[in-house]
Amino acid sequence: MPPAQMTCRRLWAVLLLIVGMLGPATHPSPAAADQPLLFLSTQFAPVDEAHRLRTRVLAGFDRPVDFQPYDSLAVLARLAESGAVVPALFGGVHGDMVALHRARLLHPIDPSVVAAAEIPDRLSSLGRLDGGQTGGKQLWYMPWAKATYLMVAHRRALAKLPPGATLDRLSYDELIAWGERLKADTGAPRIGFPAGSNGLIHRFLQGFLYPSYTGTMVRGFRSRAAHRMWQEARRLWQVVNPRSTSMNTMYEALRTGEVWVAWDHVARLLPALRQQPESLVAFPAPAGPTGRGFMLVLAGLAIPAQTPDPVGSRDLIGYLTRPAVQRTVLTEIGFFPVVTLEPDGALGSALSMLRAAVDRQESAEDAIPAILPPGLGAGGEGFNLSYRLAFSRIVLRGRPIAPTLDRFAGRLQSILDAAGAPCWPPDRPSGADSCPIE
Repeated sequence: MPPAQMTCRRLWAVLLLIVGMLGPATHPSPAAADQPLLFLSTQFAPVDEAHRLRTRVLAGFDRPVDFQPYDSLAVLARLAESGAVVPALFGGVHGDMVALHRARLLHPIDPSVVAAAEIPDRLSSLGRLDGGQTGGKQLWYMPWAKATYLMVAHRRALAKLPPGATLDRLSYDELIAWGERLKADTGAPRIGFPAGSNGLIHRFLQGFLYPSYTGTMVRGFRSRAAHRMWQEARRLWQVVNPRSTSMNTMYEALRTGEVWVAWDHVARLLPALRQQPESLVAFPAPAGPTGRGFMLVLAGLAIPAQTPDPVGSRDLIGYLTRPAVQRTVLTEIGFFPVVTLEPDGALGSALSMLRAAVDRQESAEDAIPAILPPGLGAGGEGFNLSYRLAFSRIVLRGRPIAPTLDRFAGRLQSILDAAGAPCWPPDRPSGADSCPIE
């Protein structure tokens, strides 16, 4: 049996063991309302973020909350270690929820909670854990906060935009032409991508280029449209700062002016915008032949199947999805709301600029939203590495496109098969046990 498959099966075995250890559902005792609600989360794990969530966000709830952040596997280990001690709430990204749902660890979200939060259906549908594509009705997690990736440019670069190009409707052809003009006029490539060892270039490939050129992340990995995409990626890289391969974030390069136009995660762009709000502008990612692909990082809230206090769980979800609390999460931690907020100048120019660009990207008529790869377990690292290596060989080293894609398509399919991972947005459902690369 392949090692990836063994690891995946062991993970599911641990999950099923946890289900058995938790035992039958229990009802909260009369004293439960006086006890802290245990809140385990794979999000907001950095010390500063966790502190701000506890002191600026959760402190406003009418009951004490014990917030404990862990990575995904550590959450499962904590459940196994604590036996019958079950948290009131889970917080995690879509992929975390897929794993918990498969292990039958989630309790359905009450429809009244969903209705009260007024979350747009384009987001809440992801909580059905069918990708919103098969008509499922039951919500298994409530969207909580979101992040994404954007473009940022120095205002001095705007004078070099190609004739007729506008930031909100930029195409990849226009981005390349923009880069060519900047390079010709300044004597150096001025576009930047975080392609260092800890950068997020794989998310750009998975959630932006592939959907924009193929309408997929996985199924069209080696399609004819993908061949064209990689040819365009080579053209783009001719106007990208060569030091991008050693850059993990774009903040410093934007600050110093080494890069004039950049793509990165919003949290990694925010420091530059806060330092130079008058000099920088944020805007949506470009579009390709099939549309404007972008990746949504959606964090959600879920109720454990055996929660000791379902009323407390429900009330905490209701609290965390209130507009005022969502605004606090934005201003204190930098994750964007899943509910509609009224304009507020108190957000500051940097956050206001990012929020407006996020909204324009999501609401674009040609938008193709993608989500983080879910349900891959131990195969997630290999999945991301396959995209990075394909980029390195095709774009940086000039290797032939077709055989390179065939090679990594085989690796990706093995990972998908071992995890039993069905297709996820933007890929359409296949009906197969795992998403097929065509």
